[in-house]
Amino acid sequence: MRTVLKTGVSVAAGLVLLGQTALAAPAGPADLADAANQSWLRVTQQLISALPRSVDQPGKDSALLVSFQPQARMNGVFGIARDPDLGELARLTARMPGYQLPWVLRVRGTGTPQTKALASGYGLTEQSTRDLAVLKAGTPLPGIAIPGAVVRKVDGRSAGTFLDIAVKATGVDRDSVRDLFRPELFDLPGASAYVVERDGRPVATALGLRGGGMVAPYYLFALPEVAGQGYAQLAAERLLKDSFATGVKAALIGTEPTNEALARTLGFRTVDTWTTYSAPRG
Repeated sequence: MRTVLKTGVSVAAGLVLLGQTALAAPAGPADLADAANQSWLRVTQQLISALPRSVDQPGKDSALLVSFQPQARMNGVFGIARDPDLGELARLTARMPGYQLPWVLRVRGTGTPQTKALASGYGLTEQSTRDLAVLKAGTPLPGIAIPGAVVRKVDGRSAGTFLDIAVKATGVDRDSVRDLFRPELFDLPGASAYVVERDGRPVATALGLRGGGMVAPYYLFALPEVAGQGYAQLAAERLLKDSFATGVKAALIGTEPTNEALARTLGFRTVDTWTTYSAPRG
């Protein structure tokens, strides 16, 4: 188990161990789904390692990851294998109440009566699903062009710009996500950050985190006044092109209502399903 207690160290959003070798070309959809889940773990490990405080305890089939953030989906036990060992899941979930944080249990596929019963024992009675989608390197991108728009690759000095745009784009409370936009996150060796400017003013962002031979795009945000005009897509396409040029074999994204339309436009295709058990809100 690795526990990190770092004061003043920074991070970022969206749930990599460095030095991973690039993945060989997958033999089929199942292999691609397995690789994407492993890469998701590597990316998320890198992300939470940059936080002031985190716990990272990988098992054989699952991982306990604690970010100490108030968002439940950033704390919990996550099944990485297709059929994770139920005993291992039970041992890891038994540790979660001790952190006194909102948390989730997530498994691949649609879940089983056994995982549902395990989750229910901890009050995690709400069940939801979302897709894990992948874009293979070499897939043609739409190639959007916006006259007058400039995409700049940036570093941690632009962390405040990312936070500003995220808050305006989503309406989220600034203080509740501040830890996810510290400069150190953007300076991680596995990170690539981009800002789109219109008339010299930042209007959209994208952050890529690399791990396990794949890249995961985060912070695909645009200011409300330019939403739907392609600026977030422009940032995402630059991120993907640059990542694939370095030898990354694919990109992965956990789809949500806020990013699914863009992911599909870019060519991401579903390779797996995640089922998440969480406590009822309120």
